[in-house]
Amino acid sequence: MPLIHSQVMSWCGTTIEFEAHHLRDGDDEVSVTLPEWDELVDVVPGEDSVWEMLDLVAAAIMPRFGIVGDGEPIGPTRCETAADLRALLRRHIGVIAPAYSSLLSLTDASAYRELPRSGMIAMIR
Repeated sequence: MPLIHSQVMSWCGTTIEFEAHHLRDGDDEVSVTLPEWDELVDVVPGEDSVWEMLDLVAAAIMPRFGIVGDGEPIGPTRCETAADLRALLRRHIGVIAPAYSSLLSLTDASAYRELPRSGMIAMIR
C-alpha cells in the first residue's frame, strides 16, 4: 500500500503514530497507533481522553468506519452490510461506525462510546 503520510507525535507524554495509506480500491486508510493500555494508563488522565482524541481524528477525516484493534490487519475494507460488520467484529475488538447506521442493531456488539464530534459510535464485542 502506498504510504501517503506518516507522523510520529507526542501526546500526553507518550508516542502515538498516524499513518495514511492509499488502497488499491481507491480508498484511503488512516491509522492511529497508540501504546499498549498498560503504558497509556500511566500517562493519560483517563480513558475519556483517549476517546476524545480519537473523536477529534474521526471528525477531521470523516471515515466510513474504523476498527478498535490490537495490531491485526484491518481485513475487510468495507462496512456496508451486516456481513461486513460481523466479519470486522470477529477479527477485532470493536468497530467504530456512524451512529445513524442501521447495521449497528444487527450485531451482538454493544454500544460502548459515542463520539459526538464525528457522529460515530464505538461498538465493542
